[in-house]
Amino acid sequence: MGATTVQQKAAPGEAIVLSKAVTRAAALLGLTQREVAAAIGLSSPTASRLFAGKYRLSPSRSKEWELAILFVRLFRSLDALWGTRPRRGPGSRATTWRSVQPPSN
Repeated sequence: MGATTVQQKAAPGEAIVLSKAVTRAAALLGLTQREVAAAIGLSSPTASRLFAGKYRLSPSRSKEWELAILFVRLFRSLDALWGTRPRRGPGSRATTWRSVQPPSN
C-alpha cells in the first residue's frame, strides 16, 4: 500500500489539526508567513489564508501535506531538545539554532 493511499484516507479533522499545528509551531519558532510558505511549498497568499484560518492543508495536496508534517516534526524535535518554555517566540531557546553560523574552514 503506497503513501498516497494512506494520505487520501486521512480523517477530516486531521486537516484542521495539522493546519493549526503548523501555524502554532511557526509562531513559537518566530517564523514569518513567508518563511513557512517557502518551507512547506505554499504561495504567500495561501500561507496568509492558512494563518488566518481560511485555508486548511489537505492530504489530497500531498507535497504540502508531507512537508507540513515534517515541519511539525522538526518543531517537536527542537522543542524536545531545547524547549520553548518559559519563553516563547523569537528569542526562545528553540529558535537559537536559526542564528548559529556554521564554522568556517
